[in-house]
Formats: sequence, structure tokens, C-alpha cells
Amino acid sequence: NSNQVDTAKFASGISLALYATLSGLSIAIPSLVAWSIYNKRIETFTIEMETLLDKFLRRQYPAQPGL
Repeated sequence: NSNQVDTAKFASGISLALYATLSGLSIAIPSLVAWSIYNKRIETFTIEMETLLDKFLRRQYPAQPGL
């Protein structure tokens, strides 16, 4: 009979650990997706800014032959 009680406590502990894992994953996965989208947007914005700055500087300081 004491063996059944120990098994029930053990199963309860496993259940609690699985719920904690589910809670953690339900927060981590959407956060990872949001971070990935945000990171891609920042990367795209950085490339656009670099391109615009390059065009601006080429207009302001045109290449001079012989330099």
C-alpha cells in the first residue's frame, strides 16, 4: 500500500514538472518568433539606411579622377 502512495507522489511530481515545461514553452516559443521577426526588420532597416547613406555620400563627394 505504501508503494502505491509513493507512485502517486512520483506521478504528481512528474505532472507538475510537465506543466511547468508547458508553461515555459508557451512563453518561449512566441517570444522567439517575435524576436526573429523584430531582428529581421532591424536588419532590413539597417541595409536600407546603409544604401541611402552610400547614395547620399556619393552625391556629396563625387569620385575625382586621379585620386
